[in-house]
Amino acid sequence: MAEDAFYTIDLQHVANQYRRMVTQLPRVLPFYTLGAGVDCASQSEVAMSLSHGRSHLRFAREHNVPLTVFDSSDELVKIKREFPESKLVLRLQVDDSKARHQFGPKFGTPMADVPALLGTAKRLELNVVGVCFHVGVGVLDASAFVDAIVRAKQAFAMGLDAGYKFTLLNLGGGFAGDDLGPAINEVLDELFPVKSGVNIISEPGRYFVSACATLSVNVIGRKVDPELTKRARTSTDEANTDLPRYMYVVNDGRHGSFSTPHLCVVSTPVVLKAAKTDESKAVP
Repeated sequence: MAEDAFYTIDLQHVANQYRRMVTQLPRVLPFYTLGAGVDCASQSEVAMSLSHGRSHLRFAREHNVPLTVFDSSDELVKIKREFPESKLVLRLQVDDSKARHQFGPKFGTPMADVPALLGTAKRLELNVVGVCFHVGVGVLDASAFVDAIVRAKQAFAMGLDAGYKFTLLNLGGGFAGDDLGPAINEVLDELFPVKSGVNIISEPGRYFVSACATLSVNVIGRKVDPELTKRARTSTDEANTDLPRYMYVVNDGRHGSFSTPHLCVVSTPVVLKAAKTDESKAVP
């Protein structure tokens, strides 16, 4: 085994997930985020990216990337200045309380503000073509999508009042289970039937790739865990209660593959036993 931690990727799993999604949601065209943009986590990283790059709106314009998202009047002003011929998608603020990881109020426009925002877009002579939302990460309850789609239908009506005829609905991501399809299909057929001519897309992320990777690590250290050892010695349910319990250190962690602890996902390790001819590397 290699000394460094490494991933093995099962591309067949990704293909299977894709087939599963298009089977369960036949009217929804999935788009996968490539992550090709700049992700900044500090002031210095922002300064670095700005020093090496150009306006993302100008870049999109020059490379014929016509579709962009907005959720505030400030965004509309920038778009009018840098890319007035772009096609705009209004991001709605939806209920993400059923998600494992919630985005909160940072993203999206509250429904009460939609009419005024669309009015601003109209006055600026910008082309709004549709609506998008994101229900949060790791949603198992289909009602989250149903509620968001109902809000999207209301936003479509507000668009008509503002002089727009939307043709795009983006369901975002958050898909975490295989039981969401029937409820989503039902509300889509009711509110956005095929004859409406609305194109429906999604942006699944973890649904495609969260289970396709296996991380292999090496144990590089250990020490006795007094609390676990004490509990084991007072337990009547465990075998070998007289043996010490160890805490193991591996060569990957919070500053590597486990750099997103806020998602609160508990990983279950699978121990690879050392070969009999390599007893020096075996651990209890």
